[in-house]
This record gives sequence, structure tokens and C-alpha cells, in this order.
Amino acid sequence: MNSFWKYKCNNEVEYFFLLGVDIDSSIQFMETIFVGSRYEVNVDLKHVFKEMLDKGIYQFCVAHNHPSNSIRISSDDVLLTESINDLSIKLGFTFMDHLILTNKTFNRIPISRV
Repeated sequence: MNSFWKYKCNNEVEYFFLLGVDIDSSIQFMETIFVGSRYEVNVDLKHVFKEMLDKGIYQFCVAHNHPSNSIRISSDDVLLTESINDLSIKLGFTFMDHLILTNKTFNRIPISRV
């Protein structure tokens, strides 16, 4: 899995990853579900949740890379995280984490648990 991150994080565009997690917190699948440009990736939440429903997974993490190698959390990152969390709660999913990845490190985007 480490080589997967290194490969994707060294590219010139943003990728959005979905990781399905089972009841024991083991990763069941990891897929690139969106590919963007150098500065953004558009995420369709319907597709995110459809992927999990199709696979029978109700716990998940998401991640995206920053080709700039900055782990700074943008306002768009926060809005996306909040949208995913809100929809997860409404649909009965467990949203575990949202990570920003670079080729050297990562950052976690805080999730409001209210």
C-alpha cells in the first residue's frame, strides 16, 4: 500500500481515494474514484456512497493528494469533509477520516462529531 501512495502522490494531478473498512477496521478496498487537475479534484458524493453500497461497506475513509506537496487544509477541504460527514450521518455510514497526502507526509482534516 505504501508504494500506491508514493505513486499517486508523486503525480501532477489530484486524486481522490476511497477506502472501505470492515468492522475490525481492516481495509477491504482502496480505489481511486476521482481524478482532477493540478489544483483540485471534483467529488460527486452520490458516487462515493454508491461505491460503498455496491460493496456492502458502511465504514470508510477518504484521502486526496496535493501535488504541490503542501499539507495545508483549504476551506474547500473542510467543506468537503463536512459534507461527507453530514451525509454519512444521515445515511448511517461511519466516516472515519479524511487525509491529505503528499509524497512525504500527510495531514488529517478534523471531523466534527457533533
